[in-house]
Amino acid sequence: MVRSTLLCLSVLSLGACSKDQDSATRDTGEAPVDTEADTDTDTDTDTDTDSDTDTDADTDTDSDTDTDSDTDTSDPTVDKRIVGYFVEWGVYDRNYHVADIPAELLTHINYAFINPTLANGCEIYDSWAALDKNGGNYNLLNNLKQTHPHLKVLMSLGGWTLSGEFSDIALTDASRSAFVTDCVDFMLQYGFDGIDVDWEYPGGGGLSSNYRPEDKENFTALLQEFRTQLDAKGQYLLTIAAGGGSDKLANLELAKVAQTVDWVNIMSYDFHGGWEATTGHNAPLYPSSQSPFSNEATYNTDAALQAWVAAGVDPDKVVMGAPLYGRGWSSVPSTGNGLFQSGGAASMGTFENGVFDYGDLVQNYIGQGDWVRTWDAESMVPWLYSASQSTFISYDDTESMAHKLDYIVQEDFGGMMFWELSGDDDQHTLVKQMAERLRP
Repeated sequence: MVRSTLLCLSVLSLGACSKDQDSATRDTGEAPVDTEADTDTDTDTDTDTDSDTDTDADTDTDSDTDTDSDTDTSDPTVDKRIVGYFVEWGVYDRNYHVADIPAELLTHINYAFINPTLANGCEIYDSWAALDKNGGNYNLLNNLKQTHPHLKVLMSLGGWTLSGEFSDIALTDASRSAFVTDCVDFMLQYGFDGIDVDWEYPGGGGLSSNYRPEDKENFTALLQEFRTQLDAKGQYLLTIAAGGGSDKLANLELAKVAQTVDWVNIMSYDFHGGWEATTGHNAPLYPSSQSPFSNEATYNTDAALQAWVAAGVDPDKVVMGAPLYGRGWSSVPSTGNGLFQSGGAASMGTFENGVFDYGDLVQNYIGQGDWVRTWDAESMVPWLYSASQSTFISYDDTESMAHKLDYIVQEDFGGMMFWELSGDDDQHTLVKQMAERLRP
């Protein structure tokens, strides 16, 4: 079988191969959006906010990032997963390669993405990047595992752009069996250690209009077929990327899914973004009492993770997602330093308008010009605002990451997944912080 599909037609079209786009909804909370951080890659059930949450509505404005945490960060008993997405198209404009991966800081890499098709099973999306350029990502990742034996690499299927055929693939016993058989063969052929299913989304809400009510049960059946065939081949991993919003979770059988997979990566980001006419937090840990959004109670990280626990899922199987990027709006008034104000899609970004890599923010925004950093003591995340540019950017930094990492340890969740490796700064600041807290 030929395992290659057409390459992106030009550098300008690479965004269509990305999860930044991929994640637009999930990456959003969740309206379909063209974004490359796929941001990607949400459903929820209402949950009470942790009683330890600071409910002070006041916000502290500061140009410096506070990295202090009340929790001891040197606990040798902590041993959690750190899962980073490596994007196939990163070898182009982003100039991010396998050699740049800080493998010693990670436990798992999810390779984004493999193209899931009804007719031909799992296909390589960009064969030049996967097999040829600089020796090919697949080969280079296998070499990386040789020098870092602890590391596992999973092939991630679908994402925002490539999920259009999942509903048909999962429809019948025969379609599921044929698809899974081919994907498992693909996994073995190219040396992957498991499969990460990133269907965005069962029951709708993604880029594709191809979905049906039966997706909820069929997704579970598809995962069960993967589990059966993977177990027959040996010890291979099976995970999913699940939306963070309550509307997405409503279309999943949470307990059955969790029983089938090794763990669930929650895309607890893109709760708000430039596709909305009001500014808000990309990845708040907790809700804000000042928010004008009607879904605020469930569109936050705490609610997204606790929904799985409420369904009876072992917290160790629930992995928090974190964005190494921010989301921005333009034409935002200065009231409240731009938070919860009117605005439109940002007219600037790192590689696409409205999406700002953390490394770019550190180098070109934070502490520069009239960019003011403000801390939300309720939601436990910062934001940036420039009055001269009328631009608002919601993002994560070392202070917000410290709170999220402490939350994972205190609630005994399974670790942290992030989108994606090229978004960090050159010193791997955020990924190092994850490793220091979760794998001291």
